Amino acid sequence: MHEKSHSIFNSFPTNGFMSIFKAFPPTAEVPHQSEVLPVLTHFPALGRLFEPSFDIGGSAIFVTSRASRMSEGIGFLRAMNVDVDVSSDLNGVGETLSDPLSIWTMLIVDVDIFSGEYEFLETLLSIRSRNPGLIIILISRAFARDDHSTERLAICDVSIKAPVRLGSFEVSLQDAIANNLVWQSRVFEISGIKQ
Repeated sequence: MHEKSHSIFNSFPTNGFMSIFKAFPPTAEVPHQSEVLPVLTHFPALGRLFEPSFDIGGSAIFVTSRASRMSEGIGFLRAMNVDVDVSSDLNGVGETLSDPLSIWTMLIVDVDIFSGEYEFLETLLSIRSRNPGLIIILISRAFARDDHSTERLAICDVSIKAPVRLGSFEVSLQDAIANNLVWQSRVFEISGIKQ
């Protein structure tokens, strides 16, 4: 029937990732592709196939009118046991997100859903100033590239060029967490609060 393959299991990196075939140990028969596909359709995205090297607490909200464009990020976070909500109304969730005691610890915004360039900036600035601990990630096709610098910390922790790829999303998430700590430090320094 199917030939056993040992070499494919040894060729996958183990740092941060697990083998796609983890469910099929080297001693098991490697299934035909048509037998694997039904199993993969069970997952919301390929995020479940990865073991990230960091931990995220809390929950995330994606602001988008096209959740399918965000499926990789949504699936990745769900695979990390992060509760994920989706809304198409930034203003509607803005007041809740502004509360430092909000249930959400991360906001991911699909900038492309907004028609005006400044339509969402005022809301983001308000959320950012009132809840500096909220990790904010912006995603847009209009961005020239991913930006993980600290230049835009007044608005967001990182910005990602769409379409979002799983590998870049994981790196962006790590950098967003680190950049958010820099942002919080700046806010506390300006306000004179000792950490």
